[in-house]
Amino acid sequence: MSTPANVDPRTGSRWILGDKFEQVYPHLGSIDNLWNKKWKFPCERSLYPFHDGKYEDFAPIFETLIQKGIHDGYSVEYTKEFLPTAERLSKEGDELAKAGKKQEAIDIYLRACTVYRIARFPYINSDVKEAAYKAQKDVYMKAAALFETPIEDISIPHTAAAPNDEGKQIP
Repeated sequence: MSTPANVDPRTGSRWILGDKFEQVYPHLGSIDNLWNKKWKFPCERSLYPFHDGKYEDFAPIFETLIQKGIHDGYSVEYTKEFLPTAERLSKEGDELAKAGKKQEAIDIYLRACTVYRIARFPYINSDVKEAAYKAQKDVYMKAAALFETPIEDISIPHTAAAPNDEGKQIP
């Protein structure tokens, strides 16, 4: 006889998550459900994971994803739908910064970062998502350079790096 997935086989006690451990959430496998049942509400209020973002940036993207039948958030096609909006916002931020409108530029840059962040959700599994992550970081650093107390991206030498570490620098 097998032990149910929500029970610790060593002790017989139920996991803290209980029945939630086996629950299949309605938004899985459907961008339509993800948007309309889970993400639309926080997006309208600029809540996680949409903090610093605007609903008007995301609604058209998700409408397009739904219309095109792109339901795999792990796919390159999903990520690519976000990039034109993020790139447009980034360029708008550049223009505002050039015009000396610091706070407006910061706000637009952070909106672009939010679009890039959702483009690479749920995790980075492709070169396209990796590029979105790098673009997100670059745009964030543009915003951070304009903060009242600017943030600078530095790398610290990782002198104790092991051969299997990711590099010889710590960002």
